[in-house]
Parts: sequence; structure tokens; C-alpha cells
Amino acid sequence: MEKIFALDLGTTKFCLGYLQFNRKDNSIDIDTVTVASQGMNRGMIADFYGAQKALATLLDLAEKEFSSDIDHVTLGVSGTHLKSAFITAQLPMDNDRVVKPRTLEKIREQIRLDHYNEKRELIHISPHGYQIDDREWIVNPLGFSGANLGAKFFVIEADRYYLSDLVRLCNSCGIKVTSLVSEQYASSMVTLEPPRKDLGVVLLDIGGGTTDGMLFMNGKPSKVFTISIGGNLMTRDLSIGLGLPFDEAERIKIIGGLSQNDRPFSWEIRDLQGRVCKVDPSQIFEILQARIVELAELVKKEIQAYLPLIQGGIILTGGGSEIQGICQTFQQVLHIPVDKVDPVFKNSTDSNEGSKLSSKYATVLGLLYQEYAQITRARANMQIGPLGGTFIRMFNWVKELY
Repeated sequence: MEKIFALDLGTTKFCLGYLQFNRKDNSIDIDTVTVASQGMNRGMIADFYGAQKALATLLDLAEKEFSSDIDHVTLGVSGTHLKSAFITAQLPMDNDRVVKPRTLEKIREQIRLDHYNEKRELIHISPHGYQIDDREWIVNPLGFSGANLGAKFFVIEADRYYLSDLVRLCNSCGIKVTSLVSEQYASSMVTLEPPRKDLGVVLLDIGGGTTDGMLFMNGKPSKVFTISIGGNLMTRDLSIGLGLPFDEAERIKIIGGLSQNDRPFSWEIRDLQGRVCKVDPSQIFEILQARIVELAELVKKEIQAYLPLIQGGIILTGGGSEIQGICQTFQQVLHIPVDKVDPVFKNSTDSNEGSKLSSKYATVLGLLYQEYAQITRARANMQIGPLGGTFIRMFNWVKELY
């Protein structure tokens, strides 16, 4: 039995995911524990000690629930400090002039050296293509010979000092961070199928504080972005507009959403003064649609240059995607297909089934999947042996941020 833990520090909830893998029969057990978040604003820590208190509570509950000590996690990273770009590198070939796995490792190291910034950290480096001398660009250069190797990479970078704060927060609660993963990248691992990525697709993970977006073209990540609109802002609009307690506004946001019914009906709920009042769907629709249209328009600005190429449409996930009618509203604004998808963890590429969770757990399930996939690849490619070896190797990199 081997165990993996993943941590999503969201605006509305802190969630710890647990994966237990039995190598004897390849069975996987996945579970989650959540607590209300503290000290967070728009996906980032706003009160260190408030977040520390909530995280300590979460860990206590999770250790009891999972009957296991938790001393390491894969940690999700979100917020407007995440940026993406394309960068290139050139590397003279070794004496034998043949591209080997070590050659590809060296050119990735070259990227880190060439783009080192004391305030920024590259957390993802994804190859888009390679060029040997002046030949055509190819996807896999292994085995080819030449004098120079060129490469084009898609990178996601983050605020180095903020990453240090995240690691320090976890360390203060007795857990080590084994790897850092952007949350939109994690969500994409369990929501997007390869055919959609090949066609061009945008993933939107609508959380409590932000909407995290990721664009894929020709099967590869091509852009990340964060919009400071999430489910909490929509709930607040309803709370203020209808004079309702926040919890009541959240409830009618989910059950009412953007649906409109020809039959006259209304919900009886209690307002801020505790009085019973009636709210009908048209009132919810009017307030909620304005904010969701604004979100869709901001998404449109982010992907405008790519719209004609996005043949796989837009995929919605995250807690905000549970709002009834949200796909139709997005489709009216963007004029491309929009679907809601629940995350699925598949432990084999040829399987059509897997562990499925609600959309609000897309990030934590993706973090579990990313760590599981990385460990599996490491075993296959490097034959590193026990699980702990992988964690130690990764943590040595994370430690540099602290």
C-alpha cells in the first residue's frame, strides 16, 4: 500500500485529497476531507496565521479520517501571479552528436539558467517542439544527430516569494511539500481528454474566488490565465441584491441558477431580518446572469486570438460550474460549444472508467493524479525504487524556495 496526499488551498474551502494505491491488484482508493477556508482571498493567502489555523484543523481531521499520519503533500498553486509564456533555447550537442535523454534534460536545465529570476520561479516547463540544426521542427528528437539542438517550451511561472510562503505555511503545520502544481494544470489532467486537446480546447475551473483558465492547442498547453471572478462574488451579488444571508444566497444560486420556468413559482426563504420572503427565478436570473456574462466576456478577451482555432470548445469545471444554465450563457457570449465536465481519475490510459468526484474537487483530484502519474513515470523511466525516493528528490527542489 502506498499513499499520496494533495492539498488545495481554495478561497472557500481547504481540501486534502488522499490516494492509496495497492500495487498487488492495481486498486486505487481516493477520498477527501474539507474545512472552511480562512485567510484566503481570490485563491491566495491574505492572512498567514488565519490560513495556518484552518490548515491545522484540516490536517487533524484528515489524519483521523484516513487513519494515517500526513507528513507530505502535493500542493496546488493559484492566483493572478501565475503567468505563462513561450521561450526557446539552443544547446550544442555532445561529442557524439546524437540526441539522448540526457540531452533533453540539459536543454531544460539551460532554460532554467537562462531565465533565472530571483523573484520568479518556473513551475512547469512543457516542450512544444525541437529543431536539429536548420531542419524542420519535430516532436521527438531522440536518436537524431546534428551539431545543435533548439527547443521551444511553454512555461508557467509564479511569484517565488509567494511560493516560499506556501511552503512555509505547510512546514509550520508539520508537512513537507513534495511538488508544486498550478491548479488549472492539475484540473486539466482529470477533465480533458486527448482528442479535445488536439482540437484546441479551453478549460475553465470556476472556484470560489477566481476562475482559472488553461488553453490547449494541438494537444499541448499554450496559455494560462486567472480572472478574479468566482462563485463567492456571484453569491455576494445575490445576497446584496435580494437582501439575503450569504448561506441562503449560496443555496438559491445552486438550486435556481439561470433557469427560467414558464410556470409561476417562488421559493420561501428568510431574509437578513429573519422574515420569510418569496424569491422567484426571474429575480435570481437577472442578478446572476449579469455577473456570469461579465465573466464570459473576460474569458473571451483572454482567448480572442485563438477563438477560430478552438474546435474542442470550452470545458467548465469547479464548484461554480454547478450553476444551472451557466453553459448556455457562456455559449451565447462566446459562440462556441460549452460543456460541464466532472473530474475522473483513470489509472490506465485504455480505461473508460475511473474514480469520479464532483466538479468542486477537480483541483485536488488532479493534484493526486499528477503526483501518481509522475511517480509511475519515474519508476518506469528511472527505476528509482520506493516511493520515498521520489518525494525526497522533488522536495530537494522545493526546499530551494524556502
